[in-house]
Amino acid sequence: MKTQNLLMVAIAVFGMATIASAQVPNYVPTNGLVGWWPFNGNANDDSGNGNNGTVYGATLTTDRFGAVDKAYDFDGVDDFIEILHHPSLNLPNGTINLWYKTNSNNRMSLMNKSNYQDANNENYLIMIGYLFTVNGPTGLAYFSKYNSNCNPSQGWMGPTNSLNFSDGSYHMLTCITGSSEIKIFVDAIQQAAIQAPSAYADTCSGSSLRFGVNWGGDMNPYLGDLDDIGIWNLALTQQEITDLYNSTLGLPVSINENSINLYPNPTNSNITLEVSIEKIGKTYSIQDFSGRTIRDGKISSAQEQIDLQGVARGVYYLSIENGSSVIKLVKQ
Repeated sequence: MKTQNLLMVAIAVFGMATIASAQVPNYVPTNGLVGWWPFNGNANDDSGNGNNGTVYGATLTTDRFGAVDKAYDFDGVDDFIEILHHPSLNLPNGTINLWYKTNSNNRMSLMNKSNYQDANNENYLIMIGYLFTVNGPTGLAYFSKYNSNCNPSQGWMGPTNSLNFSDGSYHMLTCITGSSEIKIFVDAIQQAAIQAPSAYADTCSGSSLRFGVNWGGDMNPYLGDLDDIGIWNLALTQQEITDLYNSTLGLPVSINENSINLYPNPTNSNITLEVSIEKIGKTYSIQDFSGRTIRDGKISSAQEQIDLQGVARGVYYLSIENGSSVIKLVKQ
């Protein structure tokens, strides 16, 4: 009887775990997933690991797809979301992925894991506007701690880049603590990397995780929106990051036809659209992830030149004749 009861408990637990994991979209890698916060009307962790958040001031807003109450807006004063400490949120190796939208170039904290009161038990942080320049704060930064013995303010290591991507549009930010490198990606394109000083970052247990604020003595509050935050206890691959970015757009991860070629791709400036004869005279358009058209025109030759000067770095989609053919385009 006791064996039967234990079996029933195990089945029930497995069933609950299955139900919980079913709440995670199918485009989200589940291997190593320790937290998934889609902000679907609340700050709950839909990964099934119970790392639910408590909201302090942040308000629900429209997400990047136009869905109401599916993201959180932070006022840049004192709003934040807090998740209590759990060992799974320490990241000796790991990946943090989130979507953010801001117009602000202030120095701001997207995420921090440390004690709110005194900043002890520091683990990792993500900042916007980290670098001070003559033109004001700029750059993204991601830091983990190494060889610090968990002493406050010691052992921080991480890459920075020179752009905020603070343009009022949503961008996907991916931060990786790997066994050999620490990396930052924006919209699935690597922006910065440094060599990790050791195979594993420090794990200083006991501190809470916060979205939208640093710590009480140096808040650097975030002004903008956050959505779809995920944390994994392993380093996602470039392909997983790219697929995560593409799949969340509701667009094909990789579609191509033998009759279409696009080069150079990735590109730093212009591109050549090479097509078969039957496609000459058809229209093309290039759109960003939100569906905004950035270039369009009519194909006039088998090797159409398209000017991408002034187009921001990122992933775009070139379609021919209302999406009958689609190719992913990367602007570096």
